[in-house]
Amino acid sequence: MPATATVLVDALGQTFFDVLPILLVIVVFQAWAFRRLPPQTGRIIGGFIAIVLGISFFRAGLALSLIPMGDDLARHLAARIIAPEHSTVLNSLWLVAFAATLGLTAALIEPTLTGIAQRIEELERQAAPEGPGHPGESAQTGLSATAFRLIVAIGMATGLALGTFRILSGFAWVQLLAPLLLFTGVLMFRAPRGLVPLALDSGPAATSVATVPIIAAFGASLAHYLPGRDPAADGFGLVFLALLLPVTALLASAQIRVLRRRLAAARRRKS
Repeated sequence: MPATATVLVDALGQTFFDVLPILLVIVVFQAWAFRRLPPQTGRIIGGFIAIVLGISFFRAGLALSLIPMGDDLARHLAARIIAPEHSTVLNSLWLVAFAATLGLTAALIEPTLTGIAQRIEELERQAAPEGPGHPGESAQTGLSATAFRLIVAIGMATGLALGTFRILSGFAWVQLLAPLLLFTGVLMFRAPRGLVPLALDSGPAATSVATVPIIAAFGASLAHYLPGRDPAADGFGLVFLALLLPVTALLASAQIRVLRRRLAAARRRKS
């Protein structure tokens, strides 16, 4: 069997057994609680098949293209960093910039984040049709779905840039994580209450089916090809930073909006 077909068959089997427990829980509860088939059973079965096929094709695509590409890019970039004739600050900065761009684009294509952003906007429009600002802006968060995704993507890009810089530099994780966690905690206490749960959920939403394989492949490969680095500790630490920094970015954006409103109010009082 060709390699592509083998990868696709494996992805189909893995996805089916991953999704099956969720389906069984729903079916058993439906039968036990209501003792009848759910409405639109045919549509539900079709949706289940679509989920299995969609995730399977996505997994196969990652395994056949993006993950090998990420590994190859990390290997060549690491080789340039450690080669004496190419070991310059500029090459290191190019690698950090590449990691940031990778995080930004990966977050923007993350389907989980897109779905959550759209759902939040729909729910808050229903709760407050005449929300503040411009149409499409959330009454509780002050963010449209597009702005929410962009801020989370910028946070992920920042996390990958910091993580890549840490891998290249080799200093201890605690020196980076301790200030970031402290800063995020302070922002959390000062943020609007309605934004905190959403911010805490934004990290896991951003690090889901599309982003984690790409980030993990890049980070682990980069750490593997650099001398003295641990792919497990150094490489996969990028995933944690990709999870944490979107939270920080959303909380920081709330403080920026509060400051802008205060400055605008002060200007109005003076005028």
